[in-house]
Amino acid sequence: MSIFWTNSKFLGKISTKRTRNTRSIRIDRLEKLKPGHDKTIKALKRVGDFGTHQGKAKFDTLLKCYELLEAALADIVDGKKAHLDKLIADIMGAEGDF
Repeated sequence: MSIFWTNSKFLGKISTKRTRNTRSIRIDRLEKLKPGHDKTIKALKRVGDFGTHQGKAKFDTLLKCYELLEAALADIVDGKKAHLDKLIADIMGAEGDF
């Protein structure tokens, strides 16, 4: 057995069988272990996918992503989550022009 993320038991142990572990599967695993963060991770993934496949993301969008990531980490550590929903809605509501 191996740990999914190096030096972390965050996602638990997984089988050593060769299986396809896409980001979507990893996001689903995270949601099972730490509920309430799937929207955050999917919003960040969406911007990352856009930057990788379609072009540069806007600077304002990147600032939102950093703020979103900072808030998500604070929520995981401190239990704060109020501001995340607005940032997620901003990113998820944008149509292809990040």
